Formats: sequence, structure tokens, C-alpha cells
Amino acid sequence: MMAMGLFVYVATRSAMLAITWDEAFTCLEFVMTGKVYPGAGGGMAANNHFLNTWSVYLLVQLFGTSEFVLRVPSMIGCGLFLIYVARFALRIKPGWAAIPVFFLFTCNPYLLDFFSLSRGYGLSFALLTASVFHAICFSATGKNRQLRIAMLYAMAGVAANMVLLHFLLALVLLPLYLLWVNTGRRFSLAGAVRVAWSDQPVWLRAVLVAFISCFAVYGIVLQQHGALFYGGQTGFWHDTVGTVVDRTGYEKSYAAAWSPFTCLFIVLVVAASGIRLVTRGGQDSGDFRAVTFLLFCCILFMLLQRFLFGSLYLIDRSALYLYVLFCFILVTLAGSFQERHKLYMAIPAICGVLMMVHFAHTVNWRYVLEWKRDADVPAIITDIDRLRNDVLPAGRKVRIGASLEFEQPFNYYIATDSIGWLQPLDREDRLRPGMDFYVLDPRDRASMDPSMEALRRYKVSGAVLLQP
Repeated sequence: MMAMGLFVYVATRSAMLAITWDEAFTCLEFVMTGKVYPGAGGGMAANNHFLNTWSVYLLVQLFGTSEFVLRVPSMIGCGLFLIYVARFALRIKPGWAAIPVFFLFTCNPYLLDFFSLSRGYGLSFALLTASVFHAICFSATGKNRQLRIAMLYAMAGVAANMVLLHFLLALVLLPLYLLWVNTGRRFSLAGAVRVAWSDQPVWLRAVLVAFISCFAVYGIVLQQHGALFYGGQTGFWHDTVGTVVDRTGYEKSYAAAWSPFTCLFIVLVVAASGIRLVTRGGQDSGDFRAVTFLLFCCILFMLLQRFLFGSLYLIDRSALYLYVLFCFILVTLAGSFQERHKLYMAIPAICGVLMMVHFAHTVNWRYVLEWKRDADVPAIITDIDRLRNDVLPAGRKVRIGASLEFEQPFNYYIATDSIGWLQPLDREDRLRPGMDFYVLDPRDRASMDPSMEALRRYKVSGAVLLQP
């Protein structure tokens, strides 16, 4: 019932939410032109999340273009995510912790946003969760079939969002680590690879090598064009950890007030996990060993990529997959301490209840946090349509100057809703004098002629509709 309720919430928002900038760009630049191949889009090529774009392209051919159709792949991802979180939660002992653990994973409002958008992020979170679940099963049982399934899910996750390449590389190393901690034998690197991967079929090894090689080369090309990852340059703690904590707070004042304590809690959990992995790695459960190793490898690869190649630190949505891994670590770490006292599982349970309460305070049907300013574009178009006959000669197309964040959503609605009376927006002329109307964010409004009449201010986006 809980999973069904969350899925209905996601599906309803998928039908109701206005198109966002990145969704509109993907639809106009890749889907509607048929340019769904790697490298299309030039400096914006990283906006092409392959698995999502390919899925959307097929759906649009079958059902036409609409916001709901564009978001169907992410909704399918949501279903997969909920199923695997439920499967993991049902493994938890004691049983009473299953429900709050389910809340911990699924009630992050920032994460849920991406299941209602036509982007690769939601798909990647679902595929990551499925891959981690099967990696845990492999670590606990040693069954190679579980590792094969984990690898296939991980490769699909990379196709959905390239940042998961860190995770895929970590997963490749997982059998080597487990071989070392389980046997205590010393191997050369070549010997370890041969032993750890000897039971995997040749086709999987060949596909894996080819897949990683292709995406590594593509990543290098994107890096050379400055388009690899959406990120920051301040530092790992500020950019990666800080932005995920901030966005999870969803602009709520109480979340901002508790942010320092949240960050301290994260440090304590990760530090405790690292210490326990080093001191008791061979004695703990396969669940804990697998997820802790995967998280630390992802962080290591992220830092190496920064220092060796100058890549940006992952921030907010591009780093959000680390939240999923952190949830796995928190739960399995508590489980590893249960030999001392069963109440250790109360820690992730309390976190899950708090996350559920936080989610209840953030429920909305109008916007997603990352592209909040795009929420008012349909209302703005309606207002301009109502006003245009009073100020313009009949038959002339309306020319709009707009802030950059409104450009793609406007052009999407012009292209898909056949709004013949509105001229497509051109970013080169977006603030040129002589337009019929202007739609500006507060920053651009401050730089424009103050004598222009403000016709309406929009609450969610903060945009202002102006007439010269």
C-alpha cells in the first residue's frame, strides 16, 4: 500500500507538472530531431541520458508528444525502485524495522522529484538500487548469477546516467575484494582477476570490457569539451555532500537549521563504516561488506577523477546516487552491530520516520525543486494569450524576451501545442529591446528598464511578466 501510494503520487505529478528546461531541451534537441546518438548536441551532449532518450524516442513514435509520455520511462524506474527497496527492507531483522527503512529510501522528496521527470536520474537510481541488491546477494551467497544480474543492472544504470560509471568500476572490483577477505590469500593482480572472474561467462566479460571502454572514451571526449558532469569546484564536502543535504532539505527552514547535525551524522556513519570494514571486514555480514566497499570506491574514483583529469565535483542531482548508497550503508551498519544490541536498528528506523515526516511537509503538485522556476510557464503563456489581442495588431506573432531558464520550456510548448501566435524564443535576442512582452527572473528584471509595466508576478518561479 505504501509503495502504491508513492507510485500514484509520482504518476500524478508526471501528468500535472509543467515541462522543465532539461526535459524540453532533450525533447527538442534529441527526440524530435531523431539525433539520439552519442555526441549529438555539441556542448550540451551530456544532457542526452541515453537510456531515457532512447526510451522516450520510441514512446513518442507510438503515442505522440506530451509531458506524461516523456516521463513514462522514469515512472517505470520508480516502480523498479520501490520493488527493490521493498525486497531489501523485508530482509531486515527485526521485522518491525522494515517499514521505516522503506521510508528512509523512498521518502526523500528531492529524489522522488526525478521519478516524475523525463531525465535519466530516476532510472539510474532504480537501476543502482537493483544492482546493489544483487551485489549484496552475491556477497552473502557467493552465487555468480547474482553478480551477473548486478552487472547488467549497473551497465543499464550507466546508460541512464554516466555518473554511475564510478559505481560500475567499483562493482567490477567487488569480487576481488571479497576473494581477499574471504580467503585471506595473497594474489597478484592478474591472479586475483583470473580467480575472481573465472566463473563468469566469456560473453559477460567481453561485454563489460567493451562497455566500460566505450563510455570511458566518450567521457574523455565530453571532458575535453567541458561537458562531462554537472558539478562544482569548491571541494568534495561543500559541493558533493553539502548540496545533497541542502537539496534533500527542500528549502524547508527546519531542515536548514538541522543541516549541521545531519552532516555530523553522515561523518559519524561513514567513519564508523570505514573503521569496521578495515578492522572486521572478514567477519561482518556480506551485506555490510559489499555496500561499504562500493561506497568508498565510488568516493575514491570521484576524487581521483577530479585530481587526475580536473573533472568537477559532483553536486546535487549528479551526486544524489550517493544518498541511495548511504541508506544501504546506514541500514547494514546498524545490522552489523545487532550482535551487541538489537536496538541499533532503531537508528535507521528513526531516520526513516523523520524522512517520512519531512516528505509529508514537502508534498506539492506544481513544481520540482531543481527546476522550480519552470513551473509557471503554462500560466505565463495563458496570460500572454489573454493580453495579446489588446496590444498587438491581428495576425502578428507575439515576440517575447525571456530569461534563459524560460527559453526551452516556451519553445517546447510552441512546438508541441501548436501555438502559432507565439514566435519561438532565441537566446541571442532574449533581452533585446523592442519585444512585445518580457518574462524575467528577479536578476534580469533588475537590469532592465524600470519603467516597464509589471503585469503580473508569479509566486512559484518569482518571474515577472512585463510590457514595455
